[in-house]
Amino acid sequence: MSIIIDGMDQNHCRIPYYGNQHKFSSPLDQGITGVKEHGFGLTLYRTIGTVKNKSSDFTIYCILSQLESWFIRNRCYPEELFIQIDGGAENANKNLLSMLELIVIRKMVRVIHSTRLPTGHTHEDIDACFALIWSCSRDKPCLTLKEYKDNIINNFANSKIPTTMKDVYVIPAYGALIEKCTDSRLAHLHKGVHTQHCWRFEAVLPSPKFPQGCKTTYKAYSSDKVVEFVSKPVSQCHSAIGQYTGLEPMTVYCPWYPNKNGVEGDSYLVYIFVC
Repeated sequence: MSIIIDGMDQNHCRIPYYGNQHKFSSPLDQGITGVKEHGFGLTLYRTIGTVKNKSSDFTIYCILSQLESWFIRNRCYPEELFIQIDGGAENANKNLLSMLELIVIRKMVRVIHSTRLPTGHTHEDIDACFALIWSCSRDKPCLTLKEYKDNIINNFANSKIPTTMKDVYVIPAYGALIEKCTDSRLAHLHKGVHTQHCWRFEAVLPSPKFPQGCKTTYKAYSSDKVVEFVSKPVSQCHSAIGQYTGLEPMTVYCPWYPNKNGVEGDSYLVYIFVC
């Protein structure tokens, strides 16, 4: 199972909408988060005001809802789950990673790969779906929530992407459940040089090293080798581009961490949980 999660521009989700030439003085702001399941379709999760859609709780809710949908269709959970997210605060947080590890601990999925897109490189295929929604609705006045939903479903009816919209009015407080059970050392894992863009959670046999039966590993980027630009004085640069811009390209290899005493991985995100 492969999914990508992103939020739609909130300026394109306001109701009532009279068209590009006029704006309602006190609109109702919808929040729309899209989850594209590759090879299956697009699910739009809509919130109004009772649920904050820019939160780790809502991202977790969307992932669990997609897993539930897979189970209903296939009568089993996927063996592997690939998740692509951007660097928004609702995605780049330890609560989300802890929940992914918990999913593996609970034997719902054998392996989860979570990849965060680097800053400045967050355009993905789901943005094309949002663009299609906006292009088909920007010239059509829309006064109610039902009109907005019907317009989207009708315009996607003949497309190659089956589309559904789910209205979400309340969700569990997942963060409150797992926040006290996560390792405090993870406070800076999404900041600056500490940022790790690729995480893998893999089911293994319980052992002293992996008491919960999940091996957690991470690396800076999804690729094994990348090129980073380092700011240096022009006089210290060796490449032509570095001597011209002061940004020296450097090849960086990206192994999986942690790797202690020849044993790859760790188990420390969710370190205490009541069965």
